Amino acid sequence: MSATRLSVLGALTRLWLLRRLPGPLPAMSEWMLCVLAVASFALWLVIDRATVGPDAEFLPYNIPLVGWFLLIGLTMAWAIARRSSPPISFRDAVFVMIALTPVVIVATGLAEEFAPESALMYVYSALALYIVVYVARAARSLTDRPQIPAAAVVALILIAVGSFNSVYAVDPTLWYDPQPDEDAAAPSSNWARTEPILFSQAARIDAAAAKLKTSPSDAPQVFFVGFAGVGEQRVFAEEIKLAAFNIGEKYGSGNRTMLLLNDQRDLEKQPLATVTGLRHALKAVAAHMRIDRDVLFLALSSHGGADPVLSVSNGMLPLQDLTADALASAVKESGIKWKLIVISACHAGAFINALKDDHTAILTAAAAEKTSFGCSDDRDLTYFGEAFYRDAIPTTPTLREAFEETKRNIAVREKEENIEASNPQAFYGRLIERKLAEIESKP
Repeated sequence: MSATRLSVLGALTRLWLLRRLPGPLPAMSEWMLCVLAVASFALWLVIDRATVGPDAEFLPYNIPLVGWFLLIGLTMAWAIARRSSPPISFRDAVFVMIALTPVVIVATGLAEEFAPESALMYVYSALALYIVVYVARAARSLTDRPQIPAAAVVALILIAVGSFNSVYAVDPTLWYDPQPDEDAAAPSSNWARTEPILFSQAARIDAAAAKLKTSPSDAPQVFFVGFAGVGEQRVFAEEIKLAAFNIGEKYGSGNRTMLLLNDQRDLEKQPLATVTGLRHALKAVAAHMRIDRDVLFLALSSHGGADPVLSVSNGMLPLQDLTADALASAVKESGIKWKLIVISACHAGAFINALKDDHTAILTAAAAEKTSFGCSDDRDLTYFGEAFYRDAIPTTPTLREAFEETKRNIAVREKEENIEASNPQAFYGRLIERKLAEIESKP
């Protein structure tokens, strides 16, 4: 390599353009490295403030996040120094990462300001690729040899950071807009948008009930009502839809099904899951049932609390949570006698006392003091939904056997994953077994 020594600006420019350095890096003290780092931080503050707007105010509580991103940069520098051969000094590796910082700051600032949200993933993927190529070119320029291991480790670090950020959404902004957003400033506007949706629910439930088909047979018929509580996570709606299908296949309730779904992907296809809507739906379904003979299969899926309570939410809609007393009251008011109630939620076992009677079977995904698992938005079903609705219901002859198989499979899975047992619970009323035998003996 030539002995020509570059200026700091010349070295930065060549590194940014992915060009080979014609000489060694400028000689810099730790003090100079700190100055460059502070300059990058100042650039961050300026661009960050510009993206928030002219009324931005400083947010000191987010300062610790700067340390998080500083740690990422130092980790990459350490990886470059350790994995390069011949070795690159840690000081030179730190300079390489500091030199990269302005590019990352400017690129992310422009992306947040101008790129549509749907394109951000592609923009950040392109930026990650640039970083890997940048590291590979810089490391080769400093050693005259390809440094694939160093670039590969940096790529792995970027993947890990991206995965972490996608889950925890670390936002490094140090500024915020003190002006309230339009929705917060104008609740009447919010209400104007949500009022038609909420006040249409009774009519939509009535329309769904009108489509229920009954049979002239004297044998007991099963009616299915599904309730997916949290619209911000698709796992609950998907679980209830699968439950409706497989219960329909097993008990013939396919054309006697009503779904109440909170799902932000679609507010129109099905009636929404609300406390008032559930009460109205149960009464509407009961009107089509032979109450002393037919059976209600009520499936609920949501987040749960030990109060006991099921979460009910759907974006901007002002909804109240479903308590055990409210659920018990809705079931009682419907007048339906025979009931199979399945609750897929944390602490679901806490609902049993409020719901149990001689004519009811209650199956829950967890004991009163336990949490259940698998309710994240990247899943189609919870652990309980997979074990019960997907695997056990189609393959076992009775509800009791399906639940026992579910308990066994969940216990094995939780032990393998080293998580605390959810301990699913079941209650069978004194007279419900006879009714179960009737509907399970049908061909």
